[in-house]
Amino acid sequence: MPRNQLIVQLPLSEGTDFDRLLHVEETLMNAFTRGDIALVEGHEMGNHGFNIFISPRGDWAPAIAKVEEMLRLRGVLEHARIAKLPAGGDVYELLRPAGGGVFEP
Repeated sequence: MPRNQLIVQLPLSEGTDFDRLLHVEETLMNAFTRGDIALVEGHEMGNHGFNIFISPRGDWAPAIAKVEEMLRLRGVLEHARIAKLPAGGDVYELLRPAGGGVFEP
């Protein structure tokens, strides 16, 4: 069954600290431990960055707010791209940065 999905994308480069990226994912997992707002579904290395997949439960707003709060806490919010994909959809809506163009995982 298709679910709503948030994707957090962090940039990759030759000097990327993968442990730091995994720590960001772990922070998000801990933020959603009860699973009532959202559930972190895992990550993958995409062509455009390190992608963390999150399935919101219910309204988008609480999950987005918590994701931004945790990314800010880890010091990566200003580098992150956040997009949403409605259940059954095939077009990502880029939420952050605002006016940032097309999102590709």
